[in-house]
Amino acid sequence: QHRQKHLLNHIQTKANELSPGLMLVALCEEAVEKLSDMNHPDGDCPLCLFPLVTEEHQSETLPFMKLMSCFHCFHSECIIRWWNWLESSKQTGSSKSDNATARRNRGMCNCKVAFDDRHV
Repeated sequence: QHRQKHLLNHIQTKANELSPGLMLVALCEEAVEKLSDMNHPDGDCPLCLFPLVTEEHQSETLPFMKLMSCFHCFHSECIIRWWNWLESSKQTGSSKSDNATARRNRGMCNCKVAFDDRHV
């Protein structure tokens, strides 16, 4: 909703600057450019709980990954670290509780949708 309002305000400002004859093409081009700038995920990383993109640094987005099974987005570093933890817990059996947690959560997003290696 915030993004939509921001986009509409930007397009309205641009429309006020243009002559009616060139308006449609220019507004379409402006909308495509603005949407490209705004093309980043909203919300927080489900693993670290920090914003995927901070309000003050929208141009400096951290790499993120989207799971194809549920479309949740994660910081790339967070999902890789989580996946490595699951793999190492499974292989080393570091502790019974860690191993049980890794087996229970292996291939599960926080939303409990199952995924496998091809989704990461």
